[in-house]
Amino acid sequence: MDMRGPESRDPDALVAITSEALDLLSAAKQGFGELVTSHLTSLWAVDELKRHYVLDHRAYASTFAGAERSNPMYLACHLIWAATMIRLARDARAIGRPLDRSSARHVAWLAQKRFLEAFDDPEEWIESMRPEGESD
Repeated sequence: MDMRGPESRDPDALVAITSEALDLLSAAKQGFGELVTSHLTSLWAVDELKRHYVLDHRAYASTFAGAERSNPMYLACHLIWAATMIRLARDARAIGRPLDRSSARHVAWLAQKRFLEAFDDPEEWIESMRPEGESD
């Protein structure tokens, strides 16, 4: 859904970049395509952003003003992060426990890293996507 103001709205570009990102998720195999399509039910383009994932709506949100607008690998990494966080939060809720955000962030990072390692020469991508303070 492109919920941005008319001056920023470009649904065709969103469909194109999302399709390219989903193609990369499928090419990596290892269940990344299924992870994203099973745990994210929508993608939102918004003018202002507080959080990249919306748990109750199983949505990924972005302003699509930067690399997510033009780089499908970058977008794919963010979709993996959001889908993993949503999956872990829903699992925690199902067993009546709060989400351990620190552990969840680490698991999301490991999923992103595993995705990137499915492609040739992943080192630069891994370093650029590595969350602050995160090690292997």
